[in-house]
Amino acid sequence: MQKKGKTPMNERRIRLKFCRIREFKYISHLDVIRHFMMALNRANINVKYSMGFNPNPKINFSFPAPVGLASFGEYMDMIILSDYDPQEIKQSLNKCLSRFFCITCAKEIGLKSVSLMQDI
Repeated sequence: MQKKGKTPMNERRIRLKFCRIREFKYISHLDVIRHFMMALNRANINVKYSMGFNPNPKINFSFPAPVGLASFGEYMDMIILSDYDPQEIKQSLNKCLSRFFCITCAKEIGLKSVSLMQDI
């Protein structure tokens, strides 16, 4: 268990760009979150969880696209607790996702960088 205020050395923030086309344009934002959570579990990516009574993964999404509209540029930030390369994360997640719901770009950003919503 980690102490408050201390960050482990291998904690990193990864920004992913993903697309939703064809039949995946009809799923809601909550289903997108569930879909990613299942893919992260299948790919064995160690995501950081919040501390507290009901821990939640440290994942942030950009503004959701409306249901029924295909998207080629939605973004997601996540904090991971491993030393994976962002391209390895992209490949392992794309193996667990459909080709119509896939990650197009992955890069590491600093933990102290601006939030996803400020960057967009």
